[in-house]
Amino acid sequence: MSKLDLPDKLAFRSPGIDSNTSLLPFDILWEFPPGTWVENIAITKDGDALVNLLTSPEVYLVPTCPPHKPILVATIPRVIGLLGVTQVGVDVFYVVAGNFTLTSSGPGSYSVWKIDLRGVAPSAAKASKVVDIPQGIFLNGLTILNPVKGILLIADSGAGVVWSLDVNSKKLAIAINDTTMAPSEGPIALGINGLRIVGNELFYTNTNRVSFNKIPVDLETGKATGRGVVLATNPDLAPDDFTIDFQQNTWMASNAGNQLILLPGALNPSTTSVPIKIVAGTRDSTTVAGLTAAQFGTTAKDLERGSLYVTTTGGLLQYIHRNWTTGGTVSRVDLRLYLVP
Repeated sequence: MSKLDLPDKLAFRSPGIDSNTSLLPFDILWEFPPGTWVENIAITKDGDALVNLLTSPEVYLVPTCPPHKPILVATIPRVIGLLGVTQVGVDVFYVVAGNFTLTSSGPGSYSVWKIDLRGVAPSAAKASKVVDIPQGIFLNGLTILNPVKGILLIADSGAGVVWSLDVNSKKLAIAINDTTMAPSEGPIALGINGLRIVGNELFYTNTNRVSFNKIPVDLETGKATGRGVVLATNPDLAPDDFTIDFQQNTWMASNAGNQLILLPGALNPSTTSVPIKIVAGTRDSTTVAGLTAAQFGTTAKDLERGSLYVTTTGGLLQYIHRNWTTGGTVSRVDLRLYLVP
């Protein structure tokens, strides 16, 4: 896979906000029990979904072909839950673990773990701690900067910075501290969240500031080589994690909005205002609620359908009021209507 999240030979139109395309349906592959927050997703070499839970420290493999029953891959000890996940090499994944809750960001509790699925059944995967990061305030999103050297970038949503981690030497440093990453005042400090490298730029969401941003970086160190730029900001975004296609479109999970949102051509916008297009979901949904992350599928069938796999919480308001109408899910949205003919 390239540093974009989309497999080869799949291209999309870039419809504007006035597009007449109807909302697309979610196909729920698996619904976890009520009160289960599915936080993030990666795709294995076989095209299955590897997902993290935030409400328990568990990693599951959810087959994308029936039957979809999840397989427990790993349980991380002495933490409440898991956050970001990224792939470094074939079937080698790294995850962020810590003690985040809706009332505490869990400062000092964070660590990064390696999940190795190579050559074994999913239930026999090897989980090993890479490093503790007691300096972290609220470690969240995770992405690969340099797959050859094994350097990761980690979003600290509470501190508003990006950490770099060499998984081989265990060297850890604050790589970027930019004002566009900072959280705002509120009950939960949730600044920079999801992040992705494309070319020599880091793209990232800021949840508190409802923005999508970019900053140029050094691909050896992860350090910023310029200032952050706000590409889009809109109260309707409610941005969490996101993925990017080869047409420079951003497909964003809107957690509080319960929606999948498209930002056409957002990486290099031709105007100062990037339009947004709601692709799937509704704010009042009680079935697929609280989108957290999205990744494109990689199988031949996924390419034909333009399949995007998304994870959900069961609804942010449902967690606040502890009145769940659904559990977190792993779902599929087929974007064939947006495929270039």
